[in-house]
Amino acid sequence: MRGIDSLDPRDDSIAEIVSGGVTTVYSGPGSANIIGGTGFAMKLRGRTVEEMVIPGTEAMRMALGENPKRCYGRDKKVMPYTRMGNAAVLREALTKARNYIKKAEREGDNLEVDLKMEALARVIKGEIKARIHAHRADDILTAVRVAEEFNLAFIIEHATEGYLIADVLADGG
Repeated sequence: MRGIDSLDPRDDSIAEIVSGGVTTVYSGPGSANIIGGTGFAMKLRGRTVEEMVIPGTEAMRMALGENPKRCYGRDKKVMPYTRMGNAAVLREALTKARNYIKKAEREGDNLEVDLKMEALARVIKGEIKARIHAHRADDILTAVRVAEEFNLAFIIEHATEGYLIADVLADGG
C-alpha cells in the first residue's frame, strides 16, 4: 500500500494542525503489520498530493515486536505470534523481493509484475529507506541485524529501549 493514496489535501484536520504551528509532518501506516506500506513527509499546504508530498521522503514501514506479535498472535492466533516469527516473516519477504529482482533481470519485459515485490524491491535496491518500528532492545537489535543482512538503508522508529544499547547503535552508525 502507498500512503500517498490515503492523503486528502482538503481534510479538515490539516487546518487544525497548521493552526497549532505545525507545517510539516510524516505520515505512515501503523505498526500492526510486519510490512505495512509506504509513508511520506509532506508540507501542510497545497491543493494536490503532488504539491504537498516532499520528494524523496517515501519510506517503507516495517515493524517488529509487540504490535505485530499482539495483532497476529494474541488477536488472530496466526503467524507471526512470536518475536522469532516476526523476524522470520520479514526475512522471508525480503528474500522473496531479492529473488524477484534477480528474476526481473533475467526475464525483462516478460516478467509478470507483482506489486508487493515491486514495492519491496525499491527497499532492497536502496531507492527508499525502511522505517522499522521497534521498542525493546532485543527487537531493535533484530531490526538492525535483518537490515544489515539485506543491506537496507533504514531508520529505527520509537527505540524505547535504545538507551540500553546506545553504544551498539552508535558503533553501527
